[in-house]
Amino acid sequence: MAPDSLTASLAVAGSPGEVSPEQSVGEAPDAALLAAIARLPAGSRVVVDADETLFLGNTTEAYLSALRPALLGALLLFLLDLLRPWRLLPGRGDREEVRDWVRVVVATLLFPWTPLWWRHRAQRVAREGGNHPLLAALAGNPGLRLVVGGSGLGFIIAPLLEPLGLAAATLATVGFWRGRRDLARGVRGRLGPACGGEAPALILSTRMEAGELGPWGGSLRSIRWPGACREAAITGVFIPFLYMERAKRPGSRYFLKVVLLEDFAIVGIAMVVINPFPHILALTMLGFHLSLWCIYEAGYVENDRVAERYEADPHLNPGYQRQLTWYREWKAWLWAAGFAVAGLACLGEYRSLTRAPDGFPPWPTVAVSWLGVLLLVRLTYRWFNYLDKPSRPWVYLLLQSWKYYPFALIAPIYWLGAAMVSAQILARWQAYILYRTTAGGWPDSIGALRFVLLLLLMVGFGLARGELPHFLTLLEWIQGGLILLVFGFKGRKHIRRVLGKGRWITSV
Repeated sequence: MAPDSLTASLAVAGSPGEVSPEQSVGEAPDAALLAAIARLPAGSRVVVDADETLFLGNTTEAYLSALRPALLGALLLFLLDLLRPWRLLPGRGDREEVRDWVRVVVATLLFPWTPLWWRHRAQRVAREGGNHPLLAALAGNPGLRLVVGGSGLGFIIAPLLEPLGLAAATLATVGFWRGRRDLARGVRGRLGPACGGEAPALILSTRMEAGELGPWGGSLRSIRWPGACREAAITGVFIPFLYMERAKRPGSRYFLKVVLLEDFAIVGIAMVVINPFPHILALTMLGFHLSLWCIYEAGYVENDRVAERYEADPHLNPGYQRQLTWYREWKAWLWAAGFAVAGLACLGEYRSLTRAPDGFPPWPTVAVSWLGVLLLVRLTYRWFNYLDKPSRPWVYLLLQSWKYYPFALIAPIYWLGAAMVSAQILARWQAYILYRTTAGGWPDSIGALRFVLLLLLMVGFGLARGELPHFLTLLEWIQGGLILLVFGFKGRKHIRRVLGKGRWITSV
């Protein structure tokens, strides 16, 4: 059936012959459209997208939800989203379909039993996640030649078709090993062989665009079906730091860019580089750092809950409610304890290698002290969350301090490291004060402010100790240069912007 004939069939529903932008963003289908599908002549070819059309969910996420053990699978997916290895691929590696293919390939290679388990699980997924109104319309016209397309992988979609009686459908999907090549061919390139080069009578999809279908674009009906959504895989498993990634700071890669590459990097430069066996000490600090952030994240969750309950206009991200369904603070404490135990184990190894140098307390002392730190962080954040906003900046200073200074309980911190940590704390504090007292949002000049504070504190601490400049040791020169290099590089844009605003006064 030609697209023009389909247009005539849909005229009773008021559907235009061409897909308008309003249609492409999607309206709920009515009975007339489904009836028109059932009336298509025998032999008509119909293309249906597997994701969010034939099935109301996303087949890739459904497959990844079958990873077992679920905890290890969830950790793998979190790590992949953290590192984004698909961005290293040539071409448009940032596309969602490339991400899906890479995640499936890596997960399947590391969990090779998943395809077998998926074939068993697919029956329930098909029954519960199928688009039953559309399936009924297709079943009412058995003479249709159905093509299931999209950017999903064929070995995932095929087991979903069998329980629905659609095993005879032709697949125009992505292969496991040739996925990169299939995705590069585009939607039109994958559909061409499956359709025998003939234009289909109808294409149903929420994700395809008329432009990528070429001359077949007139057959596209882009409809958002009720209940269709992409739900992330393995949402029922508690993983620390996932709340901040999906609800508190979605899309910003906050865990990687701030928790690791900023906060932990500062701790490492301030306390690790000047000590022997820095790799062992770095692992020690990483364990305790992650332990602290498990509890700090609990403060984020409480902050959003308090905002929703007490604020007239809370600024909450769309994923907030969904992430709350699985978040349990007692599990965060278990993870915090686990990371702390790992840190203690590394600390014990470090003490054995260095023969317990001065400044490194025994592990029982560290364990008790660290428990006190975690309780202090949690109580301070609770104080912060239930305090009125004008008074919060003073407590915010404490919260920032707890993210750095407690590591001095584990390893000694010297004056250059103390200057670096203090500059970071004061810069964030001043930025928060501006955020709370002005309408301009979070200031973008924190890098310049942090660098200036660093210089002042380094000079002040050095003069107080009588160590400037020629009494510095070689390690202090190295650490000081590294600190200046890191803060100068991170704040280069802000520093250049601030310096560029200055103008000489040449006239009154």
